[in-house]
Amino acid sequence: MDKEEIMLHEYNTLRTEIENSFGSAKRILAIGLGIMGALFTGGVINQINNIDVNVFGSLLLISFLILVIPLVSLVTLAMWLGEYQRIQRAGKYLVGLENKINALVDEDVLNWENHLKKNNLHMRYPYASIIVLMIVISVLSHIGGSYLITILNKYLWFALQGIIFLFQLGGFWYLIRQYIDVRNKINKVE
Repeated sequence: MDKEEIMLHEYNTLRTEIENSFGSAKRILAIGLGIMGALFTGGVINQINNIDVNVFGSLLLISFLILVIPLVSLVTLAMWLGEYQRIQRAGKYLVGLENKINALVDEDVLNWENHLKKNNLHMRYPYASIIVLMIVISVLSHIGGSYLITILNKYLWFALQGIIFLFQLGGFWYLIRQYIDVRNKINKVE
């Protein structure tokens, strides 16, 4: 195997890794959103069936809303961002590999990643919208939990909810900073 074949094999392997990471990212989102939907639906159905009979059912729904659903949202986002970072890292490496292969064959035969980078064509809004979606789900879940807390007069839960909410905001802030850091590293001119 000569140098060109090795480099092309590496290029194709990384393209496959990117495709696999896209698939993994989609599965992570689908599973995370499915879990959150099932938890919410199960909690609401339990609440409707036991509306005046069972305070435990209400506290279970509150727990889902202020703890479990936001936590699943945060974990889903963290896992999804891991795949996003993997995709970006591979894409950045492919920019250099394309340049090496093109220099070796003395012709521009590979240029997709370079084209995207040079023309700043990497889409940001789908990635940013996923981050916003997960944060909105978490915040709305907390609002729903707050509403139930006030209906049940379980005000002690507000303190617990506030602490949980602050930790979750910290987690989301960390993940957003990671996303921005990855974007800045990828867009850095070499």
